[in-house]
Amino acid sequence: MSATSKPVKQQLENSSNLTTVSAPQLPTTSDEAIDRHLAEWGGSGGRVFAFNGSTGIFRTVDDGVEVPVGTRFVAFLHETRKGYIKFNGQGVPPDVRMVRIDENAKVPERDELGDNDQSQWPIGLSGEPEDPWKPQFAIPMPRHDSGGELYVYVARGIVAMNSAGDLLGRWRYHPKRKVGLVPVIHIESGTYPSKRYGGRKPKPLLVIDGWVTKTGEPPPEIKQLSLKDELNDSID
Repeated sequence: MSATSKPVKQQLENSSNLTTVSAPQLPTTSDEAIDRHLAEWGGSGGRVFAFNGSTGIFRTVDDGVEVPVGTRFVAFLHETRKGYIKFNGQGVPPDVRMVRIDENAKVPERDELGDNDQSQWPIGLSGEPEDPWKPQFAIPMPRHDSGGELYVYVARGIVAMNSAGDLLGRWRYHPKRKVGLVPVIHIESGTYPSKRYGGRKPKPLLVIDGWVTKTGEPPPEIKQLSLKDELNDSID
């Protein structure tokens, strides 16, 4: 046997004992996975802004930049969330218990959230114990301009929540909701008479300017609504 024949023979014998390894399977992909990872990796989803009931000014929550009255937004009312938030101090994420409008779930009752002993509540600006759980609405609102930056309008407190509830009520009964449209709005600062504080106090106004699809696109051609429908005289 030659000096080279033995190694070659051993190589052939060894190769016959090799186990065939299949090619690795590529991971499956899905829209559900995208949504899940966006929820895990993404940020808040939009610049949160709110109305200050003392100054009558809309401002972003993270940096206090004023959002001018007259700014136009698409109100994604079909993605509205309602519930409660509890702040836990600087650097600690808040506790949030909210339900989206299209979820088959009930907004929790206040007494289901805990912290029901009023003697343990923190002292508020009024000098009285203040409920740590705050009710609120949160409505995604892309700006209705070429940039389309996403904002989230947070309505907290009775007056601001009433403004959000009024907008939802107008949408609820409007015939254009039934053909899948959502309102384009602009923000204004109004006033209301306050018996508690005396005089007039600021309140937010969410004024409907027009209608678009739920993707923010101009609506397709739809049949002309009757004057009765436009005035919402017919309520289902």
